[in-house]
Amino acid sequence: MVCGRPFESKTDRAKYCSKVCANHSRFKRTHAQIAEDTKEQRRMVYDLYQQGLNDGEIADTIGLSKSKVQQLRRGLNLPKQLTKKQRQVFELREQGKCGYEIASEMGIDPRQVSALARKVGRPYTQEDINRSISLAAVAQCKNDEEAFFTEHHPDWEYIDGRHSSDGMMKIRHRQCGSVVDKSAISIRKSQTLICPTCAEKERQERQRIRAEEAERRRQEKIEQFWEQDFKQSSFTFKKCGECGLFFVGRSHYCSEECRRKHMNRIHDNRLKKEAIIDSDITLKKLFSRDNGVCWICGEQCDYDDCHKDEQGFFVVGKRYPSIDHVYPLSKGGVHSWDNVKLAHHYCNAIKNDKVV
Repeated sequence: MVCGRPFESKTDRAKYCSKVCANHSRFKRTHAQIAEDTKEQRRMVYDLYQQGLNDGEIADTIGLSKSKVQQLRRGLNLPKQLTKKQRQVFELREQGKCGYEIASEMGIDPRQVSALARKVGRPYTQEDINRSISLAAVAQCKNDEEAFFTEHHPDWEYIDGRHSSDGMMKIRHRQCGSVVDKSAISIRKSQTLICPTCAEKERQERQRIRAEEAERRRQEKIEQFWEQDFKQSSFTFKKCGECGLFFVGRSHYCSEECRRKHMNRIHDNRLKKEAIIDSDITLKKLFSRDNGVCWICGEQCDYDDCHKDEQGFFVVGKRYPSIDHVYPLSKGGVHSWDNVKLAHHYCNAIKNDKVV
């Protein structure tokens, strides 16, 4: 490749016929070319240095060795640039962070952070050291709590607090992710922690299963009812013991209102056992007989003078009709058509047990 003469070689990798040609090829470049290349490399190193890159980053960028980059930088009288870690420590120290915070953020040993801080001219103060010790103690306590929960309560994740004190602890359930506050006293090795969210879901699921089971049994009863062999049956009509109407059913009264009226009459202490009681007397019949006129004041009674309150109780007004005994039952009167007249509810209350 230098003299152009043919030669024989034992290997295919040989390029020169002798060491003289090899040395001549090595120093074939002129001094001007070498000076021009060095000038271009210095310009590239200077530009990358101004961008804030260190020697290693510059060497990776332009494809030179680190030692060559250092030689070029010294030739330009440039000071040594900070490394990536040194620059990061410098920026974090400018933010006022202590050694433990920087070590946790960078993932390196705190002693290495201390050495880097001294190199960049931002050493730790006593206040920073005390804060680092305090944060390290809190982190150690948190690690102990996490280890405790991992061992004794694997279904729960520790967030904050201490189980050895009487305060509150904040923990998270791993299954549903709900965060709850538990008393430190309730968290012991033998205690079983129950998640309220999961417990509520289980309760609703059990309630749903019970409802489905009840519905299934109801459907089975309906199917059994319609699968049976029906026979012709006759209905028996009964006469209501209060109003006298005929109805079909098992009760002795046609409605709940008639049953209530009958029971009120039975429990009326004013009626003596030997007194005459006409069970045919009703308010509607008396209203029709007296044409809805109060016999005390002579004004018309009003069935609409009533309402229901918020609790559902029936409240009557002053003009609502009522049954009044002319000669009071407390003085020996009887419950018969001859002794009853229609009266306003208010007038009946004012009359009380007087004989008018």
